[in-house]
Amino acid sequence: GFGGSCFKKDILSLIFILSDMGLDIQANYWSQVLLMNEYQRLRICKKVFDSSLNKPIAIMGLAFKGNVGDVRCSNSIFMLSYLLNKKCEVKLYDPYSTIEDVKNELKVYDNNECSLYDYEKIKIYRDMKECVKDCSVAVFVNDHDEYKKIALEEIVNEMDKEKRTIFDLYNNYSMDKLNEQKVNVFKLGEYDGTI
Repeated sequence: GFGGSCFKKDILSLIFILSDMGLDIQANYWSQVLLMNEYQRLRICKKVFDSSLNKPIAIMGLAFKGNVGDVRCSNSIFMLSYLLNKKCEVKLYDPYSTIEDVKNELKVYDNNECSLYDYEKIKIYRDMKECVKDCSVAVFVNDHDEYKKIALEEIVNEMDKEKRTIFDLYNNYSMDKLNEQKVNVFKLGEYDGTI
């Protein structure tokens, strides 16, 4: 699903304008686009959780797109919130985002009664290999140029030896390159037999 603060805001504005003009069918169409986007985000989060085997999960890229530090409405923070609610150990990598921005954005998912997260345990790694160390799952959630600067096998070699799964949600790597690593792969856009 798409992330970032602008596109959703623009669609919500379009829905408002269409509704105001009495174009309810068209407004409903765009409302369904937002609902489908949320479904897609939850579907991926569940797949990541189910693949983790109670071992650490590395989220690679916190910004809503590559080569920026803006985490507002990013899919990574949505995923982080989901995984923290499931009591997962999550390790974060991003070369541009700050821990303060992540914590502030994560508060969007808190409820008013109590904070759901131990913010002191949340840490951004500046080294990819250190971030994925002993993780069973590495999820590439944007397309930072940094991913192309390191050999994929260097990442995989640091991961848990029993079971390793790569989620390539931004098509950073070719399927051939991923299959060379002898890991489980979920690549967005490649049909895996589930819906």
